[in-house]
Amino acid sequence: MAKPPAPPSPAGRPAAKKAPAAPAPSPQQQVECHFRAETDDEYVVGQVHTVDVTIAREVLKATRKASKVATGKVRTSKPLVVECMPMLRVSLRDAADARIEIPVPDAGTPADLRFDLVANEEGAGQVRVQVRQGPLPLVTLTLDFAVVGARTGTRRPVQAAADLAQFPDLPRATDELRILQLQPYGGKTQYRYELDLPSLRLRRPPFESPPLDADPAAYVAAIHKRIEDRWAEHASEKQAFARDLRAIGCELFDELLPLELKQLLWQHRGAIRSVQVLSSEPFIPWELLLVHDPAERKPGPDAAFLGELGVVRWLVNGYPPETLRLRKGKARYVVPDYPPPNTLPGAQQEIAMVKKRFGATEVKPEAEAIYALLEQPGQFDLLHVACHGATDAADIGSARLEMPGKPRSDGTLSEEDVLATTVRHEAELRAEGAQPMVVLNACQSARAGATLHGLGGFAEAFIEAGAGVFVGSSWSIGDAPAFAFVDALYENLVDGRQPLAAAAAAARRKARDDGDATWLAYVVYGHPRATVGRS
Repeated sequence: MAKPPAPPSPAGRPAAKKAPAAPAPSPQQQVECHFRAETDDEYVVGQVHTVDVTIAREVLKATRKASKVATGKVRTSKPLVVECMPMLRVSLRDAADARIEIPVPDAGTPADLRFDLVANEEGAGQVRVQVRQGPLPLVTLTLDFAVVGARTGTRRPVQAAADLAQFPDLPRATDELRILQLQPYGGKTQYRYELDLPSLRLRRPPFESPPLDADPAAYVAAIHKRIEDRWAEHASEKQAFARDLRAIGCELFDELLPLELKQLLWQHRGAIRSVQVLSSEPFIPWELLLVHDPAERKPGPDAAFLGELGVVRWLVNGYPPETLRLRKGKARYVVPDYPPPNTLPGAQQEIAMVKKRFGATEVKPEAEAIYALLEQPGQFDLLHVACHGATDAADIGSARLEMPGKPRSDGTLSEEDVLATTVRHEAELRAEGAQPMVVLNACQSARAGATLHGLGGFAEAFIEAGAGVFVGSSWSIGDAPAFAFVDALYENLVDGRQPLAAAAAAARRKARDDGDATWLAYVVYGHPRATVGRS
């Protein structure tokens, strides 16, 4: 059909030209997106309920007074991975539908996704929806509801909206084992595993363990006690302790992982150089899993602990940085000089080591001095602490670094503990986009636990405050081998000699070779390819 003639323009003016179409976004362009999740406020036991997720370039209107809407930036070059995680008293109708990958929606064409869940038992229920670009989550939408035997009123959707923070650089593909702790029933725990090995072009749908009867916190507390008791018994018998440690690692591997996942890890163990464990649960010592042939009862000499494969962790929130800095004058240390019988000669060695390597300066081993250091961002790029520590995962609020204390008039010492809870609420470490390293060379400093609303412990506290790397110990460690680990870690990591995963693996080997059978106690949080450069 012929186009109709253009209407005459007003006298003395040329006809207005049609505005050119907006250019298509470039592959690396960031665009604004909006996110919303909805579900019912009540789930009925045995019935199917739906979680509806909407992702759009346009503002998503709130349909209820309590609704919230926020915006954020995403890159058009990467797909969005949307994952539904039934956390409490619900299950996916089909576990294969847990994850959906979609392109970033165009303007005017919002993406509407649906996940079907089944309610299992009465009580408080929860489901989370995560959106990712790359390996780590950009946004988590948490929906809480009641699971009931019969509906008590009119169906009302529960809504949540969250913003997606703008990240300047998305991480490259990472060998990744994501671990999520689910509770399909109030007294049952289940783990979901996602193995993605881009270095091997290997990706599998999620694996799920059968529901476990044991309480994970009590189960792992018993493992820690067994390890610490055996270390005390066999400190002078390395082979005996190493044998027992292998048995514990074999038990964890056999009991926690589905068969197909065990076969994949065993098959590709030689090619794996680093693994990023992203875990929503605070208990399991994943470094201790002994990867061995699942067809054999007894592990052979070529079995390997997951810690030996360069495993590092991160919490399921935010991105760990790939580049960290260490500026002159920005390394600090806290190393108390305890009175007998609590002296730590190996810790005193660490003073000379960090001074020589980094020109580190002292922070008084007093709680107020340490809190003052943590409260203002930019005061350090490396904080090295070597001291006594104690953590009870069942009472994570008591996690502490023990300082010597000040003398009282009656000759006793005041309590000078640094508490993880206080660090969590008072520390602010991010400065000018940089995130520092925090190394707590203290017993049980990486042990975590559950709070009323999430995780607790020093790892969570420092990472939430802005640490880009956190290093601690899951259980009690020996004084002299503790020095060997951190010395080797710094030697291999700083100045970019090795990335974090390789440096951590080398440091664990050094501690092992120097006689510490508890070398697998060390837990490292960060990006497996993170490097530290001096300036």
